[in-house]
Formats: sequence, structure tokens, C-alpha cells
Amino acid sequence: YQGEGVAALSKATGELWKGLQPAEKEVYETQAAREREKYRMDKQRLIDAGVWPESGGGSGGANDAGEYDEEGILFPIGRIRKICKLDGDVKGMSKEATLLVAKATELFASKLGSEVVTMAQMSNRRKLLPDDVVEVCSMKERFMFLKDDLQDLIHEQKEVQKEKENEKASSGGSRSDKSGGGGKPTSASLLSYFGKVHND
Repeated sequence: YQGEGVAALSKATGELWKGLQPAEKEVYETQAAREREKYRMDKQRLIDAGVWPESGGGSGGANDAGEYDEEGILFPIGRIRKICKLDGDVKGMSKEATLLVAKATELFASKLGSEVVTMAQMSNRRKLLPDDVVEVCSMKERFMFLKDDLQDLIHEQKEVQKEKENEKASSGGSRSDKSGGGGKPTSASLLSYFGKVHND
């Protein structure tokens, strides 16, 4: 099923499950029950140790039942749903599925952001640059699937920024000419200061 969409994979998995004998299903159901019990015990251990996030906290967004609501999600739910539906195999999404994807995206973005901050700190910078994101996606295997797309995006952003700077320089020159000729521009481009540093 390589290259297939989410809907096709879900359908195929469902068909495989239906084809199993009761005895075969019992193996997986027993394993799932053990995993749920392990999760419950691990969660209780963390709660007892005081390191489990408070229910309903601003960053978690979960209620007492462990369910996420829209107010606790950072990303806009409607936009997440629209992006998911860009996949032709996705005909519809339940509220629970949308919230799950949104929360997973939030956690992924948080992890990526942490890695980018670390990359900037390694260069003794507090400012994060687009190239830091590309660097992380080039070095960390879990983010490598974003590398090519980010490189294309950053290239486009640089082209747009370059056009804006050229327009600003042109309009600044026109104002300077109109103000009496020979006088200093009222404002200098930030890049001009870097130019002076390199020329010295």
C-alpha cells in the first residue's frame, strides 16, 4: 500500500481485521488490554509523583475525562480539517479525528520549535532564522520529510523579501531626489548597515 492515502490504508486495515478468526483477534485484543492497563498504571505513577500535567491546563487542553476540546487546541480546527480534506481519499472527518490530528500537529510543531531553538543557541543566537528550520530538517531523521518543501518555501520567501527591499530602495531613492537632491535619505535600509560592515 505504499503511496496510498489514509482512507485507503484504513480500509485495507479494516478488511484485514475482518478476515481474522476470533482466536486471532483475541491475541490483539489481549495485547491492547495490557497496553491500556500499562498506560493507566504509568499515568497514576506520574500523578502520584506530581509530574503529570494538570487536567484542563492551558497547554494541554484536556478535560477531566482526558478528552480534548476545541478551546484547548492552539491550531484552528477548521483549517486543520480543510487541510486534511485536501487528500482526495478523505471524504469526511469526525470531530474526534480532527481534534486528534490538531493535537498531534501541535505537539509536532512544539518539538520542531524546540529543536530549532537549540540550533540557534548552538550558533550563539537568540534570533531564529528560516535556515535553522531547514538545518534541523536536514539533520534530524524524524523531520527529514519536510526538508525539500521547506527549502522551496524559504527560497520563495527570500525572493519575495528581495522584491520588497528593491521596491523600498526605489521608493526611498525617489523621495530623496524630490526632497532637494544631494541630501541624505530620511531612513536607511537595515541591509545598508550590514553592507558598511562588510566594506570596512
